Order: sequence, then C-alpha cells, then structure tokens
Amino acid sequence: MKYIISMFFIVGLFTNTLANELTQEKIKSFLLESDRFVLSKNVNKIGELLDENVDIIINVDFNGNKQKTKLTKGEYLVKTKEGFDSTQNYSYKILDRKISIKDNIAYVSEQAQEKYTYNNEMITGSSKVNNQIKLINNKLKFVKIEVVLNNIQIDKLK
Repeated sequence: MKYIISMFFIVGLFTNTLANELTQEKIKSFLLESDRFVLSKNVNKIGELLDENVDIIINVDFNGNKQKTKLTKGEYLVKTKEGFDSTQNYSYKILDRKISIKDNIAYVSEQAQEKYTYNNEMITGSSKVNNQIKLINNKLKFVKIEVVLNNIQIDKLK
C-alpha cells in the first residue's frame, strides 16, 4: 500500500512538473491571447499578462531622430490606454514571429505592422519586438519587452 501511495505521489509530481514547463504551444497560445487583447484595445487584460517588474524599453526612430524610453508597467499601461483612446481604425498585424525556449525563458522576436488614424492623419509603422516570457506562480508573464518602432509614415487624410 505504501508503494502505491508513493507511485501516485511521484506521478502527481511528474505531471505537475510537466504542466509547469514552457512549451512552444503554451507560448503560442499566450501570444495569441495577447494579440486579441491588443486588437480589442483591452488595457486591463494586457496588464494581467505583464509581470509587476517587467522591463519595458521603447526605441523610436522617426526620420533619423532616435529616442529611447524605459517604462514601468504602470507607465506603459497608461501610455497604451492614452494611445488606444486617441486613435481610430487601429490595426496590428504580426508579419513574422519566432519563439525559442532556453533555461525556462521563452524568447520571442516579432516583426509587426501597425496602422491607425490620429488627428486626421493615417499613421503606419513597422516594429521589431523582442519579448521574454516566464512562468511565474503558474502563470505566463511578459518579463521583458523591447520595441523598436521605425518606418513611420504619416499621411494627411482628405
């Protein structure tokens, strides 16, 4: 009887260990959920995907003028909400996405394109995004986000 209980305990531990491992499929599912929150402009749900100590760096290259900004989670969510509230016809498309997993960290590199209307202007831009995702307290969380925005074009609407 003691061995049967031990076997159940070992199988339970093994199953729990497997459930807590990062896999390509789990990361893909997490990223699709993230994409849905971005497209629906759901800042609260986006916030739930970020670790409290997430490292966020935004690099903007506009007509040769480069700016680098480091944001806290709170600052990022405020700026994201302000951006969503002030734009119309927002679209976000992932052009390429690569995922690798090493030492229980998922490394995600993406090429994306954004397009939206702001202040009677159509704005399009490309971005390269490098994310790191970890399993924290049995939940996937972004722990690092680095964005490089470039190829920004502004066209006046008629």
